[in-house]
Amino acid sequence: GMVVESMANALAESNTVDIYTINFKPSITPIVNKVEQYKYPIYGVPYTKYLSLSIRLFGKDFLSNFVISSIINDIKGIKYDIVLSFVYGFYYIGALAGNIVKEKLQIPHFSYFIDPIPAPEGWLKPNMFYRRLKTYTRDFSQKIDKIALSNFKMVEYQKTIIDHNNM
Repeated sequence: GMVVESMANALAESNTVDIYTINFKPSITPIVNKVEQYKYPIYGVPYTKYLSLSIRLFGKDFLSNFVISSIINDIKGIKYDIVLSFVYGFYYIGALAGNIVKEKLQIPHFSYFIDPIPAPEGWLKPNMFYRRLKTYTRDFSQKIDKIALSNFKMVEYQKTIIDHNNM
């Protein structure tokens, strides 16, 4: 979306920026070094539908590892200073990939949560899926060095989900 593209362009004015994504539909032309787009491993099944089913059944996202392993292969030999991931709606794969890249390259991982993760009760029903999604969010967020959010209301909400001191 425009938020991610605007941030990438602002960063690219004084840094080299590479984008690795599964969902690239630019509304503005990014001025970044490169854009690598990956296909999700279940062709014909949208990422959000797969994630919903996977979280309901297992409480985890297993297939994202296939995409993330492709990213890891593509960055071999490249030196980065940081990894910046974006998380929104049900698109958590950026943070998952960011955590693995952080570990492999021994660099800090910063994440920008565009939306409340997961959506608050009322937007989602407080059922088993919602409880598993909260646990899953808490688990992957613990490995992120810094989390940025758009406003203080979102920070307060995320603190009810994530026990993270670096927001």
